[in-house]
Amino acid sequence: LPPSIRARFTELHVDEILDPLELRIIAGRYIGSCLGGEVTAPENSELVGNIVSFYLKSRILADRVLVDGSGHKPRYTLRSLTRALTATKKFVEEQRMNIRRALVEGFELTFQGSLDDPSTSELLNLLGRYLADGLTTKERDHPGRSPGGRGQSDHYVLVKPFWIEKGPQKPVDWSEPGEKQLSTFILTPTTRRNLRRLARAISSGPWPILLEGPTSAGKTTLVEYTAALCGHKVIRINNHEHTDIQEYTGRFTSDDNGKLGFKDGLLVRALRNGYWVILDELNLAPTEVL
Repeated sequence: LPPSIRARFTELHVDEILDPLELRIIAGRYIGSCLGGEVTAPENSELVGNIVSFYLKSRILADRVLVDGSGHKPRYTLRSLTRALTATKKFVEEQRMNIRRALVEGFELTFQGSLDDPSTSELLNLLGRYLADGLTTKERDHPGRSPGGRGQSDHYVLVKPFWIEKGPQKPVDWSEPGEKQLSTFILTPTTRRNLRRLARAISSGPWPILLEGPTSAGKTTLVEYTAALCGHKVIRINNHEHTDIQEYTGRFTSDDNGKLGFKDGLLVRALRNGYWVILDELNLAPTEVL
């Protein structure tokens, strides 16, 4: 702020919470209900202590070793911790995972997502030491029970190993050959790994998902494949430097009879109908659109 404006305020500095005891209280409050009824003081449990230790160690690792896909240091904050714990709780309650596996999935989602491959290995080693000890690959790959139970099993689609709510359309697997044509989507090991990460993010909560990577890496196609697999329709908005906000919200236009009426934009249409939305090349959109 300019000094003339800043001088009109009373300044208070609010520092980050780094005290292990305070972090234990926060973590215990978030996942206390997932630890079982016999745990009366979640902040004193060994698992909550391991969560706090991992969080503090990952901050040190981020400052010294870790880099994201753009070559920058990642920043892990209290928001990162609470978002990981929120995802953990959702994995326990809706994906029917045990608490230890849910923690691993939640922290991989929040802490690993933007890292490059060498940094990912470093973080996963740390995660294995504090939270994933004794958790086998077979356990990680085994899906939990359907969130809706047997009575609502048709309401969800399994994108291994996560359940995603089914859309109104008929699910189509592009990787399976049709009656008269070859498959239109190839699932390589790398694609399967990215599909798993995307499915984890979709099933974890209501947050929007940012996919970053080089041009033509297959990001848009991966989302379209997942949507088709789950029976959801996708609307794609291709952004550019001349994108107008009316492309999102809509505009007044005249119909064939010359009558003036409002026509919904792509985003409004998607929100009205529950479609998935891809904001392609979002970095090219003008500031006023963002």
